[in-house]
Amino acid sequence: SACVQIGCLDVPVSSLTYHRDSPKGQLIDTGGNFNMTNNVTSLQNVTAIRPFSVDMAAKETSSTSRCTHRGEFPLPMNDGSTFFTPVFYNPSASDTILSPEAICFNSRGLLTHWCQSGSTTADFGSVSFFNKDGAEVISLMLQKRNGLYYTSVDAITVDAGPEPTQSKT
Repeated sequence: SACVQIGCLDVPVSSLTYHRDSPKGQLIDTGGNFNMTNNVTSLQNVTAIRPFSVDMAAKETSSTSRCTHRGEFPLPMNDGSTFFTPVFYNPSASDTILSPEAICFNSRGLLTHWCQSGSTTADFGSVSFFNKDGAEVISLMLQKRNGLYYTSVDAITVDAGPEPTQSKT
């Protein structure tokens, strides 16, 4: 069976399950400095925060984009456990936007560096996160859409558990 090199992985072509008509998933933004979502139900342990404005590369003067809550977003670890990273809720966000830099920075030293691979000749890539010993602890397959890389929604499914809750403050 044919394999495709994705980062340091040789992935059998038959195991790639991305489809053009599937949902976009979560955008991996290597230029971002924090994580944000427009889907509060994707978060766990949600709490209201003092709202803050978000500036984008292309500023809009007609409306203010504000983050109003903070929660934890689940990422599957290579050992089968789940890593939760802080994500801000912004109802005006266009997608769930995950910053590898912010994921590492907010890991309290668990994740010390990350690497994203992509291609001009293929519609997929990967992002990997490593610990201080250089071991890869999280690896997410990505699909390219319009030059941007998204995780698969399936890549971030967490075992059934309690529904996300929102704390009242």
